[in-house]
Amino acid sequence: MGRVLGAVLSLVLAGCASSDENIRPEELRFGAYEVDPDGSQPFEFFIHGTTHAKAVEFEPKKGARLFTTTDIHVARLFSQRTVGREGGRVGAAVIAIPREIAVQLRERGVLKTQPVPDMPQMLETIFEPGAVEVLKDHAAIRPLPEGFFEP
Repeated sequence: MGRVLGAVLSLVLAGCASSDENIRPEELRFGAYEVDPDGSQPFEFFIHGTTHAKAVEFEPKKGARLFTTTDIHVARLFSQRTVGREGGRVGAAVIAIPREIAVQLRERGVLKTQPVPDMPQMLETIFEPGAVEVLKDHAAIRPLPEGFFEP
């Protein structure tokens, strides 16, 4: 799955500079990209905004909720909030899971998309406890390149 995620990140990042003016609308949502490496299944992509250092070492925590988004601008805001609390540099981890697994998680009620409570015009996707354990078996997780969000 690492090869697939690398190829998709290349597609998403191609032409995406770190400034908002250079990001085209079709490149804002990782979920819009379907990858079918062996002719059998598409993937869904989620972004967990955090510090760059945490993104490099990121691993979902068993029994915890995982807050993500499919919108690169929301991921940047989540990252900036984390940096504001903890210091460091902005960063994010991209999580890729087969669409079939995402559908199953939604049906079980452990993968939910909802408005961000203090920014209702923006959406977040939450992996509830139970979903995080599934990620360990079915997800590819990679950090965005260092400096991606910086001018």
